[in-house]
Amino acid sequence: MSEFAIVNNMIVPMKDRADIGSNTTNELLLGMVVEVLWEDRDGFVFVKTNCEYKGYCLKSELIFDEKLVEHWMSNNNIIVMGAYVDVTDRTNYI
Repeated sequence: MSEFAIVNNMIVPMKDRADIGSNTTNELLLGMVVEVLWEDRDGFVFVKTNCEYKGYCLKSELIFDEKLVEHWMSNNNIIVMGAYVDVTDRTNYI
């Protein structure tokens, strides 16, 4: 299979088996791009992060859109989760 997808939920548990009751081995965060290595049973996919962590997550928690993934990976992206924030393209806060 080997395609890429974007995590589409705040925190997505990565499991050691394709079973919702299995152990959580890691967490995927909103906006992360993961490589989907294969599709498993019961709506799970086996994924690999850019840090080489591997595990199962629900397919429904990912966005599968090749053009969107390419656009997302080629731009500086910021996800804002707050009622009031200042967004700037500089890191100088003085």
